[in-house]
Amino acid sequence: MTQRVFLHPGPLKTGTTYLQSLLYANRKSFLDQGITIVGDQASHYRTANELVGRKSLRASHVPRGAWKRTRKAVLRAPGDAVMSCERYSLFRVKHARRLLEDLAAREVHVVLTLRDPVAVLPARWQEGIKNGGIATWTQFQERIADDAAKMQKMTRAIPTLRTWAKVLPPERIHVVTVPPKGAPRTLLLERFCEAIGADPAGLETLEAARANPSMDFVTTELLRRVNTQDAVKLSGHAQHFEIKSFLATELPTRSYRPELSGTVLEIAKSEAQALMQRIEAGGFHVVGDLNDLVSSTSATPTGLGVEVNPEELLDTAAVAIAALAQRSWERGVRAGSDDAPQRQPKARRFFRARWRRRSG
Repeated sequence: MTQRVFLHPGPLKTGTTYLQSLLYANRKSFLDQGITIVGDQASHYRTANELVGRKSLRASHVPRGAWKRTRKAVLRAPGDAVMSCERYSLFRVKHARRLLEDLAAREVHVVLTLRDPVAVLPARWQEGIKNGGIATWTQFQERIADDAAKMQKMTRAIPTLRTWAKVLPPERIHVVTVPPKGAPRTLLLERFCEAIGADPAGLETLEAARANPSMDFVTTELLRRVNTQDAVKLSGHAQHFEIKSFLATELPTRSYRPELSGTVLEIAKSEAQALMQRIEAGGFHVVGDLNDLVSSTSATPTGLGVEVNPEELLDTAAVAIAALAQRSWERGVRAGSDDAPQRQPKARRFFRARWRRRSG
């Protein structure tokens, strides 16, 4: 039987960080089932950048040698292999063909995790803010309203399907739909496992060590304003570790998030319908329910995700300052002598308790 390679190119904001965390945490369990989880997030990020000829925001040049190492690991893997990284969704036909040629000894499959575009757009805005973006929610929507073609650039869903449909037969393209809000958390993992022929019951853990959760509207706006400050300009590394990896994941989350409105909402709904039609016409292997791709379009607007309440913004800023102060103090303790006071409870517990007191 030909050994297979499952390439998971995301795209962005479709549960990829959650899945990757579980793939890496369960390497041995997958290997016991004849599936090798190749590399890690960093190695695949460099590999994808090399193949498409791009560099990361914090790098000075396009990586070299990353693909050679990843290819070697794939071809040496016993049984099937899995490669996962959102950057692979940047592939165009020439990149896909190169990968197929370089992995000709294996049978390449593509697994796409796809989500309702109405839910993807707010998440994409938030992700941009985490990485230093300064566009307001209104400005973000205006750019899409002015150029509907940007919708596909944001989601990367249809372009990725189109690319791989030109180089692979439909039975080797697997579409995994992201379950709607309220579904069991492990359902996405179960669907992904079905696509690659794994048994989730045989995994050691179902708890993801890493996640990239969506922020609420107020927290996103606070971090956006931090990004606009001229007095203190954060370096790329500071942005990544202090904003994206710390504050964006630790600040309190309310129940409401940015809501699409007007023209952009209609564009996103049209994109969802076009995506469903593309999948049905392509004859791809679907794991899940295509109706998941329109699960957010019928949600009743709350009216909350349009403008930020100034008092909530101020409260969140105060909690952020407390969190950073606690984090700074803990770092000082770790860097101090053996006689330094014992480390206090983690900042997360500290300021979440503070937030509960404020919220009454």
